Amino acid sequence: QQAGDGEAASTSKSFHDLGSCCDHLSISFQKQSDDETKKSLMVVDEWLRIVQGAQEALRVRANAVATHAALSTDLEKKHKALTSGSQSGKHAVTE
Repeated sequence: QQAGDGEAASTSKSFHDLGSCCDHLSISFQKQSDDETKKSLMVVDEWLRIVQGAQEALRVRANAVATHAALSTDLEKKHKALTSGSQSGKHAVTE
């Protein structure tokens, strides 16, 4: 019976060691997963900043294009007014 008790104790210790090893492995995987998640979030944050910067640049560019279009339209109207006034015999508009 002593041999059986020794074998049972050895088996119990082996299961305990295996459980401990699994616990350490689980903790290691959790830490690695946390690290990878943090890295992924940093990448996503950086891309978000880049996209926001591009969005702001596009907004500024769109405003510049709209201003240019408005000025061009105003210039065309003034040019037409000047040319139609001089063709109808009216005095030319000067500054």
